[in-house]
Order: sequence, then structure tokens, then C-alpha cells
Amino acid sequence: MSLRLPLITFLLSLIFNIAAKAQQDTSVYALGRVNLPKKFTQSVTIKAAELEKIPFTNINDVITTWLYGYYGDKKSYIYVVDGSFNTDVNALTIFDIDEITMVQNAAAYLNGALPGQVLLLVKTKTHTQRNSGVNFNGQTNLINLRNNYNDGGSTKNFYHNYYVSTYKNTESLKFGVSATVQHNAFPAGKYNTLADKVYNSDRFKFNGYFNAKLNKSNTLNVTAGYMPQSDEVAIQQLSVAPQGTVINTSNGNSKQNLLYANVGVVSKISTGLTNILSFGYQSRKTSIDLNQKQTTNYLYIGGGYSSSSTVKTDSSGRTSSLLISDDLSYNLQLGKLKLNPNVNFTYKNISDNTSYRADAATDNPPSVYAISRDLNLKNKVALLTPSIAFNYDDILVVQGGFQKPLNTDMYATYKVKQTSLMPFANVGVDVLKAAGAVGKDISLFFSGSYAKSLAVTAEPYIVQSDQIMVIPNTTRYPYSKSVDFQKTFDQFQAGLTFSMLKNRLSLSYNYQLIKNGDFFNVPLIFSPSFVYYENAQVDRQTHINRFGVNAEVINNSNFKWQSAFNISVFRNNFSTSNPALANFVVSLSKKNVVTGGMINRFVYKKLSAGLDLLYCFNQERYIGSVYSSPDNKYYSINLQNIYVGYNFKALGQKTVEVYANSRNMLMTNNSTITDNRRFYGLGFKTEL
Repeated sequence: MSLRLPLITFLLSLIFNIAAKAQQDTSVYALGRVNLPKKFTQSVTIKAAELEKIPFTNINDVITTWLYGYYGDKKSYIYVVDGSFNTDVNALTIFDIDEITMVQNAAAYLNGALPGQVLLLVKTKTHTQRNSGVNFNGQTNLINLRNNYNDGGSTKNFYHNYYVSTYKNTESLKFGVSATVQHNAFPAGKYNTLADKVYNSDRFKFNGYFNAKLNKSNTLNVTAGYMPQSDEVAIQQLSVAPQGTVINTSNGNSKQNLLYANVGVVSKISTGLTNILSFGYQSRKTSIDLNQKQTTNYLYIGGGYSSSSTVKTDSSGRTSSLLISDDLSYNLQLGKLKLNPNVNFTYKNISDNTSYRADAATDNPPSVYAISRDLNLKNKVALLTPSIAFNYDDILVVQGGFQKPLNTDMYATYKVKQTSLMPFANVGVDVLKAAGAVGKDISLFFSGSYAKSLAVTAEPYIVQSDQIMVIPNTTRYPYSKSVDFQKTFDQFQAGLTFSMLKNRLSLSYNYQLIKNGDFFNVPLIFSPSFVYYENAQVDRQTHINRFGVNAEVINNSNFKWQSAFNISVFRNNFSTSNPALANFVVSLSKKNVVTGGMINRFVYKKLSAGLDLLYCFNQERYIGSVYSSPDNKYYSINLQNIYVGYNFKALGQKTVEVYANSRNMLMTNNSTITDNRRFYGLGFKTEL
């Protein structure tokens, strides 16, 4: 870390002694540490307006249809919000977001993503269409459980989401604030449930932004937000057996408060030379109070047995992070050749303090015991990422660079030593223009990328949980101390994008090879009465082939129909030197999982409608140890989203939209690709 203080001092002096550029470069994707040219980078963009009528609390639950289908679970995404890693995307409301973009490039692994994660860029709204305005959005949905609860059905509860925002634009200032009230619920199956009140969560969101032109070429950007959340659980479940009954009761409450703030300045040092300096802070406090009781009553010939046991859990935690990022870039034109050198410095410091205590007691036999645990973690990450891009006549782009960790210990807790350089390369070609076939109605682009990534590269990333009635996670990172931190993996990604009919029809293909290490708790010694388990390491190669189609099927004055379809084929290959895992890796390496989604949007005069399907074929489930064969192959098809809306004039000739919506209305009986909750209700949207 010897370079850190001089570099930060230089950056601070730089920002206070130069002018600032009014707008960031919109021709590139700012991944956080690497900037990629949009024209030559494969991507999938979702307009946030396409998600506004879907009920959800975690945005991962509703974007999977557009991206990688079933495999787009909550562990697969990392978000960069307006160029910063410092904001949990779920602290924002979907109405505050403009668009979400998946970047299909190996450079994602130098920008905070672990191998196998998908990097998503989130662009928030700064209202520019009017000088001022007030927005209102709201929806209420009834929730129940759809599948796998026998004939007992489930309890019912409600989802509420209500939002209001206001904004003001002048020539030199833009600012806005928003507030959201969100109630979420998790019903339970009635088959063995004695209580209707199961799990409820209330989340409030307060967000604001402020953009100011300090002078002719100087812009200041500030964003901040606060998201308090409270959860409550109260459930009693009955299990009936031939010899008696078992009643499990759980009740408790928890609180979770997330705060964030970002300050950034975009600076133009001279013609073509631009600097972006940003500071960010996050803090999350969590407290949990949970009571659990189990009552057992067994009857048998000649006697009986009854007992009860209780566990009271109290825990609290606080996590905070400080982020400093500086990005310096230069644009130089030499005839038909454009040069774009760039250097990025990122420093992040996180502290995590958790206290956990559980008091337990039983009355038959009598016993009392307590467990307590305190954890204090401090971790620092400092990375330098220089790169340069060559663009020849917008026909060919070649880009390369590397990332260098500046820490003497990357993660102080695990004593990871300073590592070597991690290079990356990117190439893009306008194939038709290179062949001399230039036309506005048709285009064909090729892109390819390579990056070397560490086995563990993720920095601390604070997020808000959907359900927090659990013991706080006391390990910030998804790895154990036995991980080979110094091992690196080569990542590859390449694809083609073909457009025709003035972009009314677009076809894309993308191939990705992801390499990383995995750990399995495997039985190594067998006997009739003894099994020895060991944490064994394997190398994983994930092959992903994704095909996408976007079509403007009909577009006339009365009727519009836009449709998108994607299909992804996943295949994992495992290899290991551990002979105990031989059968397991052979079994896993034979599986191909096919998943994806289909999206449709319709507009007919004042009517609008949407219909989205999510599917997965050849999904396999495992039972027992890692040696178990798949118990069956399944297929799942979900009607993930459907809505019908109507626009009319009211409130002084303002446009008002009302709609009926549903999520997970229909699905196959054995489907497990969603959380199994069915929503159906009503909503509205207007701006004054």
C-alpha cells in the first residue's frame, strides 16, 4: 500500500485545481474500472419501464427472463450503479432507474465480479423531459403459494408498493427526491400450519440526486439514500406422526437499516483529457430477536413421552465501507485512428462487526446452554487498472490493459500476499464495413475478449436482504481459508450481433468460457459406521452458449408489437486430482441445461399489455452426497409476468395509466425456478 497515499494526494490536488467536464462520455460502457466502446461490445439492455408493472422486492427476481433464465439467480449478479460499486441496486426503486445493461465481456472480472457472476450496469434517471414534475406509482397484489403444498393450499397475504417523486431542472441544476413504501410477505402452506401470520417485511426507501454545473465546464454529482427495513415472523407448524405430534413455533422481529452516499466530479483537464473522481460511503446496521420453541408429544403402548425445547437468538451487526475511485482518460484523434488511454484507481475499505448470542433450554431432560460469537473484520482493496484502446475508422477496435492489486495483503484477514498483473484484451470488428458493404439497413459486429482473474477477486459488497430473520452472515466472502488465492484463471467471451431492417430485427450469439475453482464437502472413507468428510477442491469450466432474438414485429400508428426471445445452454466440466471425486466430476460433466425467456410488449391505441415466459429444460436435482446420481430430470415453464393497462386523461388532462398484473400466475407442477409465490393485483401510474 506504499503507493496509496501519494496517489490519493495527487488525485485530491488534481480535482481541486482543474475544470470539470459537463457530461460523461456516453459512447462507452463504464464498468467501474474499465471503459468499453458501446458500438463494439455485446450487451443486453432492459428498459426499467418494462419492469415497472411487475411486483418484486429483489430486482434479480424479474430480470432473469431477459438475460440467462433460470441460472440468473441472486448469486449471479453484481451491479455497477452510475459507474459506482457503492450502491445496492435494491435501495433504489425501479421508477428511479432508466435502464439495466448486461455487458458480455471478459473484462467484467476486473470490475468486481467473481467468475460466474454477471456484471450489470444500472443507469438512474435524471428527469430532463420537463422543467419540473411529480410522479406517482402504486400497486397492490394478493400473494399465495402456487405449487407443492398438497391440497391444503396456502395462507394469503399482500404485497404493496407505493412511490412518489419530485424533480426540478434548470440550466445549471438538476435535483430530485423520491420515497417508497414497500410491504412484502411470504405465505406458507396450510397443510401443517396452525397460524396465518407467517412472514412480513416492511421496507422504506428514500433517495435523492443533485447535479450542478459549477461553471462552464464543471459538474458535481451527488446521490444519497436511506433504506430502513423491519421484518416480523409468527408461525406455528404441526407435524403429525402415528406415534404423536410435534409443534414448532417461531416468532420474532428484526431491523435492517442501509445508508449510502456518493459524491463525484467529472473534470476536463484539457481537450480530450478527462478525469472522474468519486467518493462513496455505505453503512448497514442489523439486529435480530428470534424465539423458537419445539413441543413434542409421543404416545406408545405402556407409556408416553413429552418434551419442549426453546432457543432465543439475539444478534446485531454493523458493516460500513469507504470507496475512493479515480478514472483518468484521454481521447486523441490521428486521422482515421483514435487512441483512448485510460487509468483507473480504486480503493475500498470495509469493516464488519457482528455479535451473536443464542440461549437454549430443554425440559426433558433438563439442560441449559448458551452460544456466543463476536466477529470483527477489516478488509482493504486497492487496485490500479491501466488500459488503452485503438479505434480505426470505427471498423476495428483493439483494447488491452491489466490490473494490479496494490495491497501488500489483499485481504488482511486471510493474509493474501500481493499478486501479479492480471491482463485483459478486447477486440471488436464492424464486419460489413470492413468488407466495404456499408448500409443503414444491415450490420454485423464481432466482439471477443479475454481476461485473467484471481480465484477470489470480489471486494466487500454491502446489500440489503429480502429476508433477514436469520443469523447474520459472519463471513463476508464466499470462500474458505483453504482457497488457493494465488491461482488465476483465463476467462474468454466472444460473439456476433446481426441487425437488419433498420434494427427492427436483431440476432445475437455469445459464447462464454468461465473458469474457476469449487469446493465440495465429500466423503473420502466409507465403512458401515464411519464416513470421513473433507473439503476437496476441483476446477470448474462452465461453457455458456446464448442465442438472442429481438424483433419489432408490428409498428404502425395503431398497433405495436415488440418481442424478444433468448435461449442459453449451460454445461459444466469438472476436473480434479482427487481420486475420491472421479465419479462425481464425470457425472456432472455430462449435463446440459437449457434455459431462457420470452418477452412480449403490445400497444393498441390506449391499451397496453405484456406477457413474459420463463423456462428451463433438463434441470436436474440431487439427493444425498455428491456421489448421488440425479433423481430425475425436470422441465419448468412459468408465465412469469402478465399485465393489461389502459391510458386515459384525468387530473387536469394529465395522463393516468391503470393496469391489472400478475406474476407467476401459471407454472408447471414441479417447477422450482421461481420462489413459488403467485401475485395478482392492480396498479396505477401518473405524472403531474
